[in-house]
Amino acid sequence: MSIRLILVYIAIPFLVFGILTKPFFGIMLLTIFVSIRPDIWGAPEFLRPGFIFTVLTLISLFIHRKKEPKLRLDVTVIIFLMLGLWMLFDAQFALYSPMISQDFAIRYLKLGVQLFLAASLITSTKRLNLFFWIIIAGMLWLTKSVLAQYVFEGRVRVDPMGGSGGGGNAMATTLGMTIPFLFYKATEGKGKERIFALIAIPFWIFDLVAIGSRGGFLGFVLATGLFFIRLRRKLKLMTVIVPAVLLLSIFGTAYFWDRMKTIPDYEQDASASNRIAMWKIALKYSEENLVLGIGTRNFPFLSKKVLGVGDGQGGLVVHNSYIELLVENGLPGLVLYLLGVSIALLHVRKCRKFAKRAKDDRVLLFANSLEIAIWVFLFRGLTGSNYFDDNFYYIIGASVGLYQYVQVLRKSPAHQDPVFSPGLNRFRHRKSDRKNRVSLDPSSAGFAQVNKE
Repeated sequence: MSIRLILVYIAIPFLVFGILTKPFFGIMLLTIFVSIRPDIWGAPEFLRPGFIFTVLTLISLFIHRKKEPKLRLDVTVIIFLMLGLWMLFDAQFALYSPMISQDFAIRYLKLGVQLFLAASLITSTKRLNLFFWIIIAGMLWLTKSVLAQYVFEGRVRVDPMGGSGGGGNAMATTLGMTIPFLFYKATEGKGKERIFALIAIPFWIFDLVAIGSRGGFLGFVLATGLFFIRLRRKLKLMTVIVPAVLLLSIFGTAYFWDRMKTIPDYEQDASASNRIAMWKIALKYSEENLVLGIGTRNFPFLSKKVLGVGDGQGGLVVHNSYIELLVENGLPGLVLYLLGVSIALLHVRKCRKFAKRAKDDRVLLFANSLEIAIWVFLFRGLTGSNYFDDNFYYIIGASVGLYQYVQVLRKSPAHQDPVFSPGLNRFRHRKSDRKNRVSLDPSSAGFAQVNKE
């Protein structure tokens, strides 16, 4: 057992107290632990901090359910939980190892529970703001590993262990998912948040270059393009994009640009050729196991047998989340996944439309940031097996939380007040009306009353 994991266990009593006192602290702790990732330091599943904190946060949520918004099982949460249960069911028919499939199905069910916790607790723009900054803090924590490998060890391409233990590719995905939020804060933010965003953006570009992920680079470009389309004040974007391009040209090494040049000629690249070979093998298996699939995380072992590599132990993943879901969990697994993501996208789209009508910049900021993050993750799934990434399910949960928050806003009498100034937490009531004001803070009685209606 590692020293760092021992230190985490020493801190657990204090963390447990914080979680049981305030459930929102639990979901923020789970979010930051994705990057600190003590799970990969060695421990049985039921002793891993992620499992312990998930159970405690769930208990705390029910203890404090009167102080939090009314618990609702949104259809998005139900669909992802159904996917976890489907994985558990089809594990009984796994072609290589039912035990491996069961283990990963239980892990996926844990992600579904964490999605439910995020949807139930990240229910205000204040909490959403803190949620994004926690993810960014996690990326900055991983940046120290990037600096150590790239600068001090002299590696041409680094592979920090972040995300779901997925290394540089997982980190590059999260960089692309969070850069729109940083761009928003850099262009529209004020005070310390704007300064922090301006400081963080160069680190994001440096990390992207040091990791050298081609898919991560394309995801980063996609996020920037979508942000440009959504930003109303496009001239302001130039104050961020131009320096970002300059930093990319400064940080970008010959090795980095040589890798990026291979993107159009993917057929001549060994890595891309191997992925295409894996896709063909996977699709062949899916034809024979279209309904039940071959079992979660069974493909790496079966593919090595087909290729005649090793003794069947170890892993060559599909490198495509959609094909992997199809081959390992059958057509029902893929349909459930796409359905859950589609509904989450519809939720944030409705939030964005509401924000535009109400001229609510804060809701619009978070709706755009969440929607772009989801699209970047889906794009990265085309060349990576990333559907077990924790951050994605927190993002989906936060999208559901924002949707429920906007639903409360629409029913709030304060929102219909002619003296109301659009924008969360920005009310300009007459003095005589202040005592009748409805609070939109999740811990307030007013919020709970509106939620009951």
